[in-house]
Amino acid sequence: MSTSTDGGLPDLTGTPTQEERGALLAVRQEHGVAALNGEVYVLGGFTPDAGPSVQAYDPESDAWRDVADFPAVFHHPNVATVGNMLYVAGFHVGSDLRQADGRVFAYDPEADEWLPRESMPIGTERGAGCVATLDDDIYVFGGANDVTMPDASVYDTVADEWTQLPLMPALREHCIAAGIGGKIYIVSGRANSIEGIEVESWVYDPVLEVYEERQGMPTPRAGCAGGVLGGRIFAFGGEGNADDPNGIFHEVEAYDPATDSWEELPDMLLPRHGFGAAVIGDRIYLPGGGTSQGFEGTDLHTVFFFESAD
Repeated sequence: MSTSTDGGLPDLTGTPTQEERGALLAVRQEHGVAALNGEVYVLGGFTPDAGPSVQAYDPESDAWRDVADFPAVFHHPNVATVGNMLYVAGFHVGSDLRQADGRVFAYDPEADEWLPRESMPIGTERGAGCVATLDDDIYVFGGANDVTMPDASVYDTVADEWTQLPLMPALREHCIAAGIGGKIYIVSGRANSIEGIEVESWVYDPVLEVYEERQGMPTPRAGCAGGVLGGRIFAFGGEGNADDPNGIFHEVEAYDPATDSWEELPDMLLPRHGFGAAVIGDRIYLPGGGTSQGFEGTDLHTVFFFESAD
């Protein structure tokens, strides 16, 4: 459910490091996370009840502030940033964990307001999708509306229109998607239940409109956060772990598309699920999340980066 874009080419040769940052203004999980104009945004989710609140974090001051509420009570949003606008393209509504709303809104930070855009096509409404951006386009793979869906679609933010894409090779939701080198990588996730973790990962070619399977994550999981640094996808936490008393995954793993291989990194400071990642410069910010399978939201906020040896 997390969104990510290529974060440039930072030095990844240092020591993988995690530190706590300013706590959220409230506990939050199953929310959206995105970077916009050098700040981290958290959108909706359970706080602990479902709500419309949106907040922004300034890394320089290490402080959070409220911004304009979203036009609905929402959670599991499909979130992406394009240019100077933040988009929510489908979400789940109210206290119903699986009821989807296909409306699309764009947030203008200058005006501090949400603007309605073209909704998802009827029958494809879904939240908990796997979201990535390429140029001005937002791609949404899979997701759920009562049941897990195989749908794939792309939203052109300039033309304000949706285009249906070939269905995914399998049902998928609560997974990671990332746009790198003109293609989109779709990692792990689940189908229909928390325990229904799926192993396969794919790369989607938007020119040829085809999926090709890629090396699966060493620790398949769903509900994890993902961000891109230096052309590599970093995956954090997740849920559905039968070997953990809280059902949470501790692992941090990184995928290199150039070699189609994964690297295992030190575990999370506090394992979480139902959250997202925002990449700013050479750092990945990880606000909120659930500390127990299903719920138990936290206000914890951490940052991941590579500490230079200099």
